Amino acid sequence: MAVEVAGKATLIDSFKLKSKDQYQNMPQFKKARRVKSNSAKGDYKLFYVWDTQKGDLVRKRTFWL
Repeated sequence: MAVEVAGKATLIDSFKLKSKDQYQNMPQFKKARRVKSNSAKGDYKLFYVWDTQKGDLVRKRTFWL
């Protein structure tokens, strides 16, 4: 279902939406976990996010305060 916006572009084009079928091959999500560390920054949360440019999960971490 396309809706006209400004005469030419559709909502799909203007927001760069992607078909749901593109994500059918996406791997299972991994659960976030707390990692205990002896580093100066201390413990951190390890989690994965989907990178649309790479088409794969990317590891991220956030340190506990």
